[in-house]
Amino acid sequence: MALTREEREQFLAEPHIAALAVDAGAGRAPLTVPIWYQYEPGGDA
Repeated sequence: MALTREEREQFLAEPHIAALAVDAGAGRAPLTVPIWYQYEPGGDA
């Protein structure tokens, strides 16, 4: 079940650490880095 807009904004406003991963090529593990962010409901991530 999908989150409502209000539930999604509340979730994003809580402290979380996101992860960004990119393909590093054949035979290599993906490169993954933590991303810290701050979000206020109604704003941009």
